[in-house]
Amino acid sequence: MVVEPVTGDLTIRTEVYDDQATVGVQYTGAEEWYGVEGGPLPVAAGAGRQLHQMILEGVKKGLPDGLAGVEARYLK
Repeated sequence: MVVEPVTGDLTIRTEVYDDQATVGVQYTGAEEWYGVEGGPLPVAAGAGRQLHQMILEGVKKGLPDGLAGVEARYLK
């Protein structure tokens, strides 16, 4: 299911399994999670926490421009 841009008070979740990361977003306090388009992402070993922080910063700046440079630093 594709939804319109999600704005407001949000919770962002980055889950890393092996070498893949998925990003989810929900309205804070809601039950339903939405997967972020473009995932899963191939993540470099041990870079899950850094990737999550970069995603949070990107969301604050506005996507997609806020995530410029993520691939070079944290993705495989």
